[in-house]
Amino acid sequence: MNQFRRFFVPVAILLVGIIAVSFIAYKDSKNKQTTTEQPQESNATTTTNVGGIQIVQKGKDGKAVVTTLPSDFNQNIKAPDLKRTIAIPKDFTPAQASEITKKINLVTATLTKDPSQYNEWMNLAIYRKAINDLEGARLIWLYITSAFPTDPIAYLNLADLYGYYLHNNVKAEEYFIKAINISPTNSSIYLRTYQFYIDIGNTTKAKAILDKGITETGDSELKLVRQTIK
Repeated sequence: MNQFRRFFVPVAILLVGIIAVSFIAYKDSKNKQTTTEQPQESNATTTTNVGGIQIVQKGKDGKAVVTTLPSDFNQNIKAPDLKRTIAIPKDFTPAQASEITKKINLVTATLTKDPSQYNEWMNLAIYRKAINDLEGARLIWLYITSAFPTDPIAYLNLADLYGYYLHNNVKAEEYFIKAINISPTNSSIYLRTYQFYIDIGNTTKAKAILDKGITETGDSELKLVRQTIK
């Protein structure tokens, strides 16, 4: 895959015109396929320490667009089970197992006291995915889409999960489109959706989603990518 292969969106309180996506490996230096979107220290220019690549989102006038994360918490939505078993993969070292278990327990304790903490739900999903608990991560992201209905980030994570891990392209496309519908001026989501279509060999839809993104955002990067497709 190329540079847009895995755009998982970590947690941030304020996104200054970006979606930050991280590729922090929880493993050793042997490049095992266990990369995770774990929030850690980095140079990301957000209000939290988030590792990864930054995709600048610009408005039609070329200026940065400030996006705030959702505050419309729906407390009537049933939350996922916070007592879900923590099953550490066998190839984790004792130190790695201890660290991720501690992180999950800390986030769980916070959410038990205050389930309205969007950041912590996102963190918990990320940690669950880090230990290959894909179902645990999926359930949390699904919950976020209902508990914080104006949030496109959980939809984007679900799209990537379904497309690249659960191998269900129909569901992946559904969630990519939902993310776009919620945040139609976010050029990063169009880029990610475009890459998904390229990865599954659908050039027609790849071109169409870029055209839609260009119309909605006027983004120069989308235009450059569009020029590469005949």
